Amino acid sequence: MPDTLLQRRMLPTLLLLVAAASWGGNWVAARAVYLDVPPFALVFWRWALAAALIFPFAAAQLREDAQLVRSHLPALAAFGVVGVAAAMSRPDASVTWVLPSAVGAIA
Repeated sequence: MPDTLLQRRMLPTLLLLVAAASWGGNWVAARAVYLDVPPFALVFWRWALAAALIFPFAAAQLREDAQLVRSHLPALAAFGVVGVAAAMSRPDASVTWVLPSAVGAIA
């Protein structure tokens, strides 16, 4: 198998492993801090950090699509509130009552 083919197969697998580990580690971290940080604050700060990390890579495309984004801003904001705040707050709130291993079933 040539090196380039091996590298092309390894990178997606590695990225999937990183995504799964990040997702699973998130519930463990949420369980560790649930007494100190409210679930909604945890969701907000997690997504704020994610947005700050992704923004430099997305800035050029956002500038290019600025008019389209502005024209659909109310719908995008509504989808963001429903999708992120409502859907992601449920599992984070559940770590106060169940073990992190069970949160995967709730999510």
